[in-house]
Amino acid sequence: MRSSALDAARSALESGDLDTAEERIRLAIKEDNRNAVAHAYHAEILAAKGRLDGAVKAYENAVALKPENAILWNGLGLAYFRARRLEDALAVLNRAASLQPDMPEIQNNLGNSFQGDRRPKTGNLVLSTRD
Repeated sequence: MRSSALDAARSALESGDLDTAEERIRLAIKEDNRNAVAHAYHAEILAAKGRLDGAVKAYENAVALKPENAILWNGLGLAYFRARRLEDALAVLNRAASLQPDMPEIQNNLGNSFQGDRRPKTGNLVLSTRD
């Protein structure tokens, strides 16, 4: 179930009002700490604010709540990549691919973030917009 605080956070994030988005997402998490989507939005807000360690932690919280969700693993992989934790990024992107091998965003991220010999490189990564 989506809360009004979660919807408000999403709207603020989409409009670029990161301070309001963070305030609202904290309220949404306080209302329901077991909402993996809220933790994922929190991660994206923190990443947009340049708080990469916090973004990683928020995504780790999200995947702990829904370990079967490939989209969340993809998000965690992106958070690791942004934080320059490249080996961690590869591991979790491979986990995401094992959960949903036909998801183009995950395949794109694996292909764009690592060269053929699995050495990290700079690439354009894609966070899925699917809920």
